[in-house]
Amino acid sequence: IQTNYQSAVTHNQPAIDPDDLFIGLEQLSPCLERFEQFGITDFYADEVAPLTLKTSNHQLLKQEIAYSRKQHGLLKVLASQLDGWLERGDMVVIFCRSAQRCKNLAELLGRYDFTFQVLVPPLDLDRLDPPGERSVYLCEHPLQNGFSLEEKGLHLVSESELFGERRIGYKKRASKPAGEPISFAQLQQGDVVVHREHGLGIYRGLETISLQQITNDYLLLEYRDGDKLYVPVDRLNLVSRYEGLSDKEPRIDKLGGQSWKTTKQKVSDEVWKVAQDLLDIYAQREIRNGRAFSPPGEFFRELEESFSFDETSGQYQAINDTISDLTTARPMDRLICGDVGYGKTEVAIRAAFKVVEDSSQVAILVPTTVLAEQHAKTFAERLRDFPVKISSLNRFRSA
Repeated sequence: IQTNYQSAVTHNQPAIDPDDLFIGLEQLSPCLERFEQFGITDFYADEVAPLTLKTSNHQLLKQEIAYSRKQHGLLKVLASQLDGWLERGDMVVIFCRSAQRCKNLAELLGRYDFTFQVLVPPLDLDRLDPPGERSVYLCEHPLQNGFSLEEKGLHLVSESELFGERRIGYKKRASKPAGEPISFAQLQQGDVVVHREHGLGIYRGLETISLQQITNDYLLLEYRDGDKLYVPVDRLNLVSRYEGLSDKEPRIDKLGGQSWKTTKQKVSDEVWKVAQDLLDIYAQREIRNGRAFSPPGEFFRELEESFSFDETSGQYQAINDTISDLTTARPMDRLICGDVGYGKTEVAIRAAFKVVEDSSQVAILVPTTVLAEQHAKTFAERLRDFPVKISSLNRFRSA
């Protein structure tokens, strides 16, 4: 804290003295002495009264799950362990990191005839009552590692022990507002721009004009033959930067001419033509039958739970829509769009896994050898705990 404060002062940055923000140890110690203090340690001094808690970890359970998961899934092992605890009259609390995780786990274990009660943290372990026959507690709270209090007959199980370590959530990305108009910082004199009504012109700068005792700023656009158009800054949404498909210099339009209207009409006609072709394709697809895969099974639900992040709303919808396509008899036609790092690969992994779950093979086509190797590695890491074989086929590897 002191280092950061001194660094801020050195660089003439505003900073508050730490002494004005924080309580020092000499002030804190007298305050703490009024309360009972507990220290958690493997060693203790003779003058400190020890309070011993006999606990055990779940390392054996984790090993059994890892061993049998590829053949039978983790739920069978977990259900067997829960049965053993409950038959002894012990209580079990499973900690999940979100309400959705609690719901999913309850659905999975419900197939083994377990019932559940949800606890709200913080928990008072001394006041927990047995939830009933074949009943387990669920708690919406992250717990890094679980443990058992054998003397109390209480077992606290962490979700990470069942599905692996977790990284909670995605980093939030600042999204750009949709339809954001062009800004002055994006324009330089001489740039070719497009006016929605008048077509391609050349940006010649910003001018201030007074008309009828009203002063306003205008974008000056120059068209063919030196014609000029002044666009008020409050109508900047009508102007956008020209982005051509080649390095060829674009042809500037004539202000008030027919070339821009003709161009827009041609584009409109082509769009309608493409739309008609698409309608014909979709009509033919609707009358054809495709293969309907079975609904997601137990292995698929385990794959969902083993995902290292909380799905975003868009990703969750894309996954559900894709699985819905696969489980209907209509031929699939879906394009998943998203920026880098937004989870498109996870959508592909789950779709591929659903197909493999029905004893079919999946081929994923990618444009480059490097990408093929990257995806093969990603799929292998993601599905390493499941009975799936993954290989890469490219110019360096033959069949």
